[in-house]
Amino acid sequence: MHSRQDEIVALINRIDIAPSRVEISLNAQHLGALFNLKGEAINAEVLTFKLPFQTRKRGVETKLIIGQVEPEKDSTLIRNLATSHKWLELIKSGKSLDAIAKQDKTSRRRIQQIITFAFLAPDIVQMILDGRQPIRLTSEWVLRHNLPNDWQDQRALIATL
Repeated sequence: MHSRQDEIVALINRIDIAPSRVEISLNAQHLGALFNLKGEAINAEVLTFKLPFQTRKRGVETKLIIGQVEPEKDSTLIRNLATSHKWLELIKSGKSLDAIAKQDKTSRRRIQQIITFAFLAPDIVQMILDGRQPIRLTSEWVLRHNLPNDWQDQRALIATL
């Protein structure tokens, strides 16, 4: 007795994975049987299709996104951007890191980490706000890497993601 899952797996002839692309070939005989058709009656050209894919990491979770990826706004990244600009303005107005830390119930260290976001190139910020940033450009990534101060260097680094 075959389960529904076995039937679906039998439809797949082959799956090839290449960088940023997956190619799936369906089995004509099994597909024909599913629709009560002879395998030869199915156009072979429609049995193989190629789809782009990306991986998206969030902490320990990794998702495989197959097909065109719709822009997705990263709320954590956007929140950290906003916080960094708020804290930068407070610093420019003369507030100390200790005063800001006390007011926002955080640590000096956290402020020093997050303030980095305030120095991203304006076009990179806009990309983030629009949800068009590279999938690997996350808050975690920014915090783990020393971003260059020069905007051209930032663009070049982020283009490698």
